[in-house]
Amino acid sequence: MNQVLKFAMGVVSAGVAGGAMAGPVSGQANLADLIDNDGSVIVGDKLFSNFDYVAGGDMPDASGVTVVDLVDGFGNFGIQFQGAFMDLAGGGASDALITFDVTVLDPNFEISSALLAGDLAIVNGSGGSSFGGVTESFLTANASDTLSIFTGTAGTQLSDSVSFLQPVSTLTVQKDIILFAQDGDADAVTISTIDQSFEQIPEPGSLALLGLGALAMVRRRRG
Repeated sequence: MNQVLKFAMGVVSAGVAGGAMAGPVSGQANLADLIDNDGSVIVGDKLFSNFDYVAGGDMPDASGVTVVDLVDGFGNFGIQFQGAFMDLAGGGASDALITFDVTVLDPNFEISSALLAGDLAIVNGSGGSSFGGVTESFLTANASDTLSIFTGTAGTQLSDSVSFLQPVSTLTVQKDIILFAQDGDADAVTISTIDQSFEQIPEPGSLALLGLGALAMVRRRRG
C-alpha cells in the first residue's frame, strides 16, 4: 500500500501551480485553474475549452489533475490528463467525470475520429473482481458513438478509437472513469495518464475547392 501512496503523491506533485489565466495556454495547465478561470488550451489547430470535473471516492480533486499538450504517434493533436486517479481497497468504487469541448480552429478541416488510451493497472491483484475502466461519450452530433478502455475479469484493452459518420468542427467530450479495488484482491486500481487525440479531414467545401483547382491545372496543361 505504501507504494501506491507514493505513486499518488508523485503524480500530484507533478501538477502545475495555480494561477490566473489571461487566455488560451499551451504546454500544461492545472485542471482546477482551467475550470475556475474558464480557461482553454490550444494544441496545434485544436482548442480545448469548457472543462468540468466531478470526483468521488479516492479520486483526486481538480487541483491534482494536469492537462498536458499531446501529439500522438500519427501526428494528431490532443491532450493528456495526468493525475492520481485511483481506488484503494477497503471501500466502494471511486468515480470521476471529465467534460470538455474540442474545436478545430482551421475552417478547412473537421474532426473525423477520436482516439482514447490510458495506463489502467490493478496493483498487486490476484485476478479477482477488481476492475477499472474509462468510458467516453460525445454529447453533440455523434451522441451514439462511445469509446472504452478497461482492465479486469473481462480482459484488458488500453486503447480505442471511433470514426464518425459525419465529421464535425466541434465536439463535447465526456469521460467517465470508474475504478474498483476489491478488498483482499488488490491493493488499488489506478490510472495516471489518459490520452485523448483527434484525427481530422478536409471540410467538404475545401475538398471541392481543391478539386476545382486541380481541374484548372489540367485545363492549363492541355491548353
